[in-house]
Amino acid sequence: GYPADYLDIRYTCPKCSDTGYIGGINCSCLNSLLARLNTLKLNEKAQLTLSNFNTFSLSYYQGADYEAMERILNYARNYAANFSRESDSILIFGNTGLGKTRISRAIANEVLQKGFSVIYDSTMNILRDIEKEHFSHEKSTEILDLVCNTDLLILDDLGTEFESKFYNSAVYNVINSRLIKGLPTIINTNMDFAALSTRYGGKVASRITTMYTCLEFKGDDVRLQKKYKRVQNK
Repeated sequence: GYPADYLDIRYTCPKCSDTGYIGGINCSCLNSLLARLNTLKLNEKAQLTLSNFNTFSLSYYQGADYEAMERILNYARNYAANFSRESDSILIFGNTGLGKTRISRAIANEVLQKGFSVIYDSTMNILRDIEKEHFSHEKSTEILDLVCNTDLLILDDLGTEFESKFYNSAVYNVINSRLIKGLPTIINTNMDFAALSTRYGGKVASRITTMYTCLEFKGDDVRLQKKYKRVQNK
């Protein structure tokens, strides 16, 4: 009652017979595994604490701010639910303490659960890793390649990194490379359009403001509101 090929070995990757190599060259399955492991390592370094949309409360926003943030929350939910490698890139900007990071982490959480690769870290940490790699003896581009090719890249706190020609050039390289590849990027920043142009130049600002979906967070600092409530309740 067994099929004729019952005793044949069934490889996970028939291209390399699960050896990881084809003619001494890395098989695509090995490269994919290494990319996932390196992505996990980057996210562990970021100490990523994932959120979900249910923890994002609109009760801290009032009037027109409430309506604006409700639209943003619904957009973010829909974005995460329908995410693909062809999804739009997003610029999330506004004052501190308005939930930019919380929304980004909720998106990252849902996208990761769908099986996509996500790199989420502060812009400073990612640029520092790229810099170390660039000036190392090996002259490797492994981290830069991961950042430019992951399914979703989330750059947190753009503009808080040290200002240098290398960092500004790396920011342009990452943003431009991912746009060319058609891969989605989410950028969180406290900077407005004018500040982006002053800091990174017209090329970066133009690409972000014209080719990204721009979401402006509005309202009063949620962290301060929570602190005030804790003090009142004591």
